[in-house]
Amino acid sequence: MIKPVAKGSATVTATMKQGGKTYTGEIAVTVKEPYISISNKKTKLVATSDYQLIGKAYGFDGAKFTFSTSDVLTAKVDEETGLLHARAAGKAKITMKDKTSGKSVSFDVTVVENTQENAKDVYITTEKMDKKYVYSAPKNTKGLTEEEKAKVERLTEIQKRITAGASITIGEMEEYYIQKAEDAKKAVSKK
Repeated sequence: MIKPVAKGSATVTATMKQGGKTYTGEIAVTVKEPYISISNKKTKLVATSDYQLIGKAYGFDGAKFTFSTSDVLTAKVDEETGLLHARAAGKAKITMKDKTSGKSVSFDVTVVENTQENAKDVYITTEKMDKKYVYSAPKNTKGLTEEEKAKVERLTEIQKRITAGASITIGEMEEYYIQKAEDAKKAVSKK
């Protein structure tokens, strides 16, 4: 096991003896400066969206994140959970800070007005969605059309976000539940 002790690069040499022979191997290791990141930041949201931000720490353990916004009238963010609520058209700076290391990261979000044209682009949280149904992609996509393959990719990505507790759009939720109904019909007809 290699344990990093400081930022920098090193070459680790491993030697092993087996059956009277000696084997040697080298591996280059680079330790980066520890940092934090919002792994799923969105720079544009439709008003009324609820979007779950996910913070990650790299290079250290025990991170405790807090979230803040520069404009609560445009975008409100729950300080502890990172749930971002897009309230009204405008721009806001969202900041995530780690209480342990003092490190912080920010991004700008633009909130656009909720209209009939973009209503399906409103994000919702998946926290209260029924998790009993799990979309299973076909094991073999060889005979599928490009459109069918794209649908499989979309539904697989939606399932990953639901499983992770991330947000999805209303349009994605509709597509997911239509697929759930189709899968239920197939299951009934097989009986």
